[in-house]
Amino acid sequence: MNETMSELSFEAALARLEEITTQIQKSDIGLEKSLELFKEGDKLAKKASALLENAKLSLEEYQKGEQ
Repeated sequence: MNETMSELSFEAALARLEEITTQIQKSDIGLEKSLELFKEGDKLAKKASALLENAKLSLEEYQKGEQ
């Protein structure tokens, strides 16, 4: 992952989550690597959720201004 967590777009976070899911599903990566990937995935999921929440709030503000 070349971008820092704060710089990630929703799309980049989602793409990395998909990569992590694929890697974890492989049974040959070992427990330590699985745990490391799980932790990264958890952070990415929280980041994606925050981005969605911010987008929702932004749309709500926009809609209030249009009325």
